[in-house]
Amino acid sequence: MAALNDDRVTQSLRRVAEQEEAARAERREVLLVLAMCVLWAGLGLFLVMWSAHTTSVEHGQIALGAGLIIGNGGVVATLIYAWYRTQGKR
Repeated sequence: MAALNDDRVTQSLRRVAEQEEAARAERREVLLVLAMCVLWAGLGLFLVMWSAHTTSVEHGQIALGAGLIIGNGGVVATLIYAWYRTQGKR
């Protein structure tokens, strides 16, 4: 009887440890996605601001377009990639 209780306690402790590890992995994944979104948005914002600062109209238009595409596209691509990764884990 005591061995049966020890097995249940061991299984329960193992289950708790696995749940904590899964929560840590999920938290790391969310923070990585958040950091990547901030990086893409920051790079896009930098290019948009540089387009307003430059004196060349041609370079300004290129930087503005690139900033909008990189800023928005990078965030969307990162979120799609994160969604795709979560679908594979189910």
